Amino acid sequence: MAVQQQLDAVLSAVGQGVLVLDSDFRVVRLNAAGHRLLDMPMALAEPGVPARDLVWHCAERGDFGPGDPAELTAEFLALLTLREPQAFEHHRPDRRLLTVRSQPVAGGGVVLAYSDETDFRHAVDDLHAANSTLERSVGDHAQTIARLSAAVEAVNGRVEEAVRDKARTLDLVNHALRAAAGSLHAPARALLAGPLGPVERGHVGDLLRSLDSLRLILDDLGDLVRLESDEIRLLDSPFTVETVVGSALTALGEQAEERDITLLAEIDPAVPATVVGDAAWLRHVLVELVGRAVRDNHAVDITLRVTPAGLPDGRQGLRFAVGDAGPDAAEELRAWLTQGVPPLDGALRRQGWRGLGLHICRRLVGLMGGEIGEEPGPDGTRVLWCTAALPALAEEPAAVAERPPLTILVVEDNPVNQRVNAWLLRKDGHRVAVVGDGREAVDLAARGGFDAVLMDLDIPGLDGIAATRAIRALPAPQGAVPIIAITSSALPDDIERCRAAGMDDHLPKPVNPAALARVLDRLTGPASGAAAAGDGAGGAAGDGTDGMEGGFDGGVLGALEAVIGRGKVLELVGDFLAHARDVEGQLAMARDLMDPTIFGAVTGELKTMAGTVGLTGVYQSAVALERAVRNGDEEAIDAQAALLARQMAAGVERLRGQWAQ
Repeated sequence: MAVQQQLDAVLSAVGQGVLVLDSDFRVVRLNAAGHRLLDMPMALAEPGVPARDLVWHCAERGDFGPGDPAELTAEFLALLTLREPQAFEHHRPDRRLLTVRSQPVAGGGVVLAYSDETDFRHAVDDLHAANSTLERSVGDHAQTIARLSAAVEAVNGRVEEAVRDKARTLDLVNHALRAAAGSLHAPARALLAGPLGPVERGHVGDLLRSLDSLRLILDDLGDLVRLESDEIRLLDSPFTVETVVGSALTALGEQAEERDITLLAEIDPAVPATVVGDAAWLRHVLVELVGRAVRDNHAVDITLRVTPAGLPDGRQGLRFAVGDAGPDAAEELRAWLTQGVPPLDGALRRQGWRGLGLHICRRLVGLMGGEIGEEPGPDGTRVLWCTAALPALAEEPAAVAERPPLTILVVEDNPVNQRVNAWLLRKDGHRVAVVGDGREAVDLAARGGFDAVLMDLDIPGLDGIAATRAIRALPAPQGAVPIIAITSSALPDDIERCRAAGMDDHLPKPVNPAALARVLDRLTGPASGAAAAGDGAGGAAGDGTDGMEGGFDGGVLGALEAVIGRGKVLELVGDFLAHARDVEGQLAMARDLMDPTIFGAVTGELKTMAGTVGLTGVYQSAVALERAVRNGDEEAIDAQAALLARQMAAGVERLRGQWAQ
């Protein structure tokens, strides 16, 4: 009796419905939870009631779905006769779902456990529905994001194209204005040489000063084009602070003398002698700041002070402060810093506003990791300052091998640029001749005796492109002298024009001293094959080479010799020389026929062969010719093919002289 009571207590306590049937499938016990879940009349749940009556009742009211109640009852009871556990579902008419699990009992009988799964199933269904909705939403969002991304990409493409168009337009305007200003400059100077009265001479002097101011504005415009085109890449090259400061002050020496101003420099002893950065663009910023102080100053001295400085990002750098500036220069700089593009009125108009220069300096200083600003100075003056991240050189560079100085022709009509370029070259011990006209440059180059030519593109008379073509038409060695373009434009089309005209390399304005030294060393050093000309003036290469694009890298074959031995290198060079005759013949045929297929075969073969034997100039010209053929530009094809033929001839002679058996 106690056991029966305990069993009744347990069955009453459990949350599941429990139906116990004996071996004759009669009701033994149905607990309270079972009554609630099955919603049975009490008479059917009494002990001893046949299970058939109970099951029939459920089937008749539709718990097992549509069908004959007799058949549904028979099927259910057949499951109970199986002597193994079963699991099935019981759907109530009130849409509640019961899961049923049967467990046979040893000695006969079966226990059925009922669980209400309605809420769980609804939750699962809701979860599936929510998941489907989420998947659709994610898919819709993905499509929306894809459409937005495509739209943003299209807008970015249009913006980038607009920026490129603006850069090209500004560049065209710049070149057109330079050409117009250049055509006025020479006649105006010629007028000064003639018999003029004081008034007329004053007018011509005003005209020349206006032209010089215009050229400065055009220089700023050229720099702005490069900034807008994202073509300015700052170098990380070692340079001495004293050299850059001295160069900046030298460039402004004439202006200062006209105003009876002495330019001074004070470099703190704590400033490293050699730092790493871009010397040319730093000089550009210093010239702009010092120049503004000179134009807006009535003091006797202007001092450029250099001190160590901590930068906002925690790095160490240098601070360049221009003292004794006037209020108008400070007002203009302050206006740029606080208002963006300030209105052109008041003092800005009186001083001959050149806002592009400050805009460019602000951008450049930002690229250098620094800041620019102004602050009060002594006696009511203002101080213009900037900072830049210029770390000290970790170790001194290896000593450069001593080599003879060069004789260099500088073709530049701007007096300031003439002095700066000449100073940079003479500082390194080179001899310099300066001319300001393209025709004069051709005449001087024809006399020979030059190791290299620095050619400005925007010069009166013949421009730099035409002057280069005229020099290249001269017989060797005069026509083979290395020519370096000095250009305010870094647009790819202009660089390609320089190469097509026969120039060996190009340097952007302002000239970077380290970059200039590297280019000269590459084009005229021992690896280029340059030697003194027969006139003993230290002129152009006597072996007929023009050193284009670096021309020849002797280190390639030297490195091969160290690995495979001189005998193998000689065999390699011999194979190239034997094959070069066929390639030269194919190139000549392609030039005669202007046949793209033959050009393609020649350039493909030369790109493979030339680099192996160190003819880097041949390789680069083959690439340029291949590009011209692809673009279908017959003028560029002819120029590049002629350039490639000259380089092939020079390269073959160099290899024969140095490596042939």
